[in-house]
Amino acid sequence: MRERKRCLILSPHPDDAELGASLLAARRLSEGWDITVVTFASRGPNDPTAKNEREGIIRQMEVQAFWDEYLGKESVECVFGAFDLEVSRVSALTKFVEDNVAFEEVGEIVAPTRSDSHQDHHPVTAAAFVLGRGTPANLLLYRTVSTIEGWAPNYLIPVNGREAKGKIESLQSAFQTQGERIYLETTFLEKFSTFTPDHIRRGPSIGEAFEAVRLYA
Repeated sequence: MRERKRCLILSPHPDDAELGASLLAARRLSEGWDITVVTFASRGPNDPTAKNEREGIIRQMEVQAFWDEYLGKESVECVFGAFDLEVSRVSALTKFVEDNVAFEEVGEIVAPTRSDSHQDHHPVTAAAFVLGRGTPANLLLYRTVSTIEGWAPNYLIPVNGREAKGKIESLQSAFQTQGERIYLETTFLEKFSTFTPDHIRRGPSIGEAFEAVRLYA
């Protein structure tokens, strides 16, 4: 049986996974894993960050441009859906993943944290738990810009300043349509990538922190 070494990252909208889990993706890629990013609401009116169908397509291109710049062309498989996450059933999201991803290879599922104030993110997190049921895969939950205060991660991917800077530069270069948003400003991104002892019981550290629901050795 093929070893399960595909990291599956679930993203409600374009740039959620890129902000919250791209350093993890870089680490897994360096360890020989395959990376798949599924973006569920990424087309037209179902993506609240896109005003129309054309802008939705541009947002998809931005996602691909980020991964191509940050980790190299064809290093990450990007899968795009057209879901309205305010009304979509969790079963529809899980079926979409199972139909479009080599799920028998998945050894890690990554999704937004349960401590998230954005209603569109909740069904994606629920889908991650359903997909992980009966599957020998790590289950990690990442921070988003709408994560509430008091979130308590327990798993850190530490990096050096150069690696963190590379992520920030790729985010700002790729997501041009969101350039005026505060979460793409350098000062915000630097703070977003810094974790103090209040977040992790060690530190301060630079990197990405996760809520590890389940980890296999």
